[in-house]
Amino acid sequence: MANTLTFEQVSAILNDVIQQATGQKSLAPVSYDDFVNVAQSALLTGIDPLNMGISSVIDNTIISNRPYYAKFPAMEKDASSWGHMTRKINFVDQDFVDDSGYPLTDGTSVDHYITRKPKVLQLNFYGRNIVADFITRTEEQLNTAFSGPDQFGEFIAGMFQNMSDKHEQKVEAISRATLGNLITGVVSANNANQVVHLLTEYNALTGGTYTATSIMEQANYEPFMKWVYARIQTVRDLLTERSQIFHLNVTGKAVQRHTPYDMQQLYMYAPYLRQMQARVLSGAFNEGRLEYNTIELVNYWQSIETPLKVSGTPVYMGADGGLITAPAAVEVDNIFAVLTDLETLGVNRRVERTIPTPLNARGRYVNYWYHWVFDSFVDYTENAVVFTLD
Repeated sequence: MANTLTFEQVSAILNDVIQQATGQKSLAPVSYDDFVNVAQSALLTGIDPLNMGISSVIDNTIISNRPYYAKFPAMEKDASSWGHMTRKINFVDQDFVDDSGYPLTDGTSVDHYITRKPKVLQLNFYGRNIVADFITRTEEQLNTAFSGPDQFGEFIAGMFQNMSDKHEQKVEAISRATLGNLITGVVSANNANQVVHLLTEYNALTGGTYTATSIMEQANYEPFMKWVYARIQTVRDLLTERSQIFHLNVTGKAVQRHTPYDMQQLYMYAPYLRQMQARVLSGAFNEGRLEYNTIELVNYWQSIETPLKVSGTPVYMGADGGLITAPAAVEVDNIFAVLTDLETLGVNRRVERTIPTPLNARGRYVNYWYHWVFDSFVDYTENAVVFTLD
């Protein structure tokens, strides 16, 4: 599992995450504890003879070649190749003391050399994840499939572009799983300030009995979504204050955190925001009065077929600074948005290498091997709030 000083083979879980994300597989629990490092105080008229998939040249060939860029760019952190552990040192506030300058007594002195050492909390991220990929490029075996060297060159370029797109989606899948671990971990930790149940609060405020279905009716939708917008903005305002309530803490070493607006990252379910823009905030958005910044639209949280839900076994930090792995899969539905500090979670591409083999003299081909060492982390002592439509 992750969070140990080992290199973990993660190809199986990575393939599972990508299959759910792309609709090849229905939503299923993800073992986040095997994947995410969490801060702790203790990581055919004939076909080509080789691929059996490209027809012999007839007339015209279109090489389908379009770059893809991974979602969740804000989650990517600076690369680091050296070392096998990352530490994060936090400073803990200590209580104020009485001023000794006023209650002075004749014949006594005040000791101004009394010591009080800084109180710090060190969090450690352990372990790295590893995965590999490869592809074969042949020499003249594909000559019959193309009209000339230019077209063959386009094919080779397209082949490598496809590999690049696939690898970008790999990074995206890692980011999506890291966010899933944060969501399920926050819900499991059960810190009331970190989970906002929008409908529950709205019903309590208005005396209504709205459901996720009835709130979508136009008469109900507009006032509710205006309130939701204000509720999220209120949390954003509160995050700029130094406090202990929007993150998890180690007993005896609680850290005061604040997240300035420019360090806040809002992940929001895209269809909900599109509906808000079209049905409620269109005029205000056009006038530039209401707008979220540092926002990433999320088309689906884990599975493209079940877009509003995440399911997985999270690992999160306990009050003693150690790690807690949920005893069973945790499922969170109707996820409206997630608001985090930029340092709450991230993905780090430690090593990315492409190494070609020498030409195989007998088979006349070259293999290109891709190797990655990466880690994905969640720091539960940094601010994070999950908004659900329930």
